[in-house]
Amino acid sequence: NGSEAWTYAGSVDFTEGVNVTLVDGDELIWWIDVVDLAGNVAKGTGLSSIDPRPIDFTVLSFDVTVMSVDITLADGSLPKGNQVVEGTEIGVVVSVRNWGSKSGSVLVTLVEEMEGNRTWITHDSQELLIPIGETLETDMMKFETYGSGTQNLFVNITGMDIWVDNPSLLNCYSVANNATCDLNVQKDMPKVISQEDAESGFDVFSTFNIILLLLLIGAAITIVVLLRRENSSESIFYDDDDDEWDEEDEYSTQKVTPILPPMAPSRPDMDAATKALDSMDYEQKSEENDSETEIPEPVSEPVPVDDPWADIDHSSAEESESETEEVADEVDSSNLETESEDESDVEEEIEDSSLDFKSMTVAQLKDELRSRGLSLKGKKADLIARLEE
Repeated sequence: NGSEAWTYAGSVDFTEGVNVTLVDGDELIWWIDVVDLAGNVAKGTGLSSIDPRPIDFTVLSFDVTVMSVDITLADGSLPKGNQVVEGTEIGVVVSVRNWGSKSGSVLVTLVEEMEGNRTWITHDSQELLIPIGETLETDMMKFETYGSGTQNLFVNITGMDIWVDNPSLLNCYSVANNATCDLNVQKDMPKVISQEDAESGFDVFSTFNIILLLLLIGAAITIVVLLRRENSSESIFYDDDDDEWDEEDEYSTQKVTPILPPMAPSRPDMDAATKALDSMDYEQKSEENDSETEIPEPVSEPVPVDDPWADIDHSSAEESESETEEVADEVDSSNLETESEDESDVEEEIEDSSLDFKSMTVAQLKDELRSRGLSLKGKKADLIARLEE
């Protein structure tokens, strides 16, 4: 009669005995049937299938991911050169986040795989109770390294409803209902070396670094040398279409003498001939003067040694002078003819020596430029253009 109120509370588990799979977009409704002892049926919202009540529901899930895995020495410091000696104790800290809609707990375990046959040795195990949207870290889980090389360490995470992949940690992945992080490929996992290598202070990694350093130094020296050569007066590279590098090197070391026109033949010494004729005329005149006062004695006519004009008649001074002038004229005319012939020969040689510069090598082009006193710089096309100008 409305004078009193009754409250009924309870919990219904829809996961047992109900073969229903919920997907996005599904809606739930509910109603109850109420009948009193007299058989009266209650009416109102939620009291029949005709007027049900809608339900706001949330699917609860504990979704977990690993945010980071940090590997350091047992004291929290970083290993020098990311390298440790066998027997050194290292520490692993795992950060786990709950991305789900309900809180939950996970078990984080540091394990070692033995002999690659999925036989595990547990070195440390910790449980984390993570609220919704929270991130928690494990305490440092320690491991004593042994032997040199890979230590076969893994971190296993169990207890979550759904595993969420972290794109920044590709070495963490899900396996069945568990997740595993391979520490052997972790970037901060230190390299373990043997005690012998530590005492010698020299290992394969150090050798590789030294070789790489030497190669870099050699490359730097080569680049410096090439840059200095490019800045010099002549480049070490030539654009030679005929690829005659060897021939160019051979000619570049030899001094080539430029081709000169032939020299004109030497002229006869006219002054010496004239002096020889004058001396002979003077002796003849002196003999004539002596013959007027004294009885001439037979004197042999002097003959100049190696006289080129001995075959010429010098009977009188006038004839000698006229003949000397004629001989001089003849010599001058012959020299003029010789010079004209030489000049014509030079002109013919110059005309005949018109060269095909394009068929010449770079060394020949440079010799031709050097003989003309022109610049030797530039590629083959520049040298040819400079000669054709």
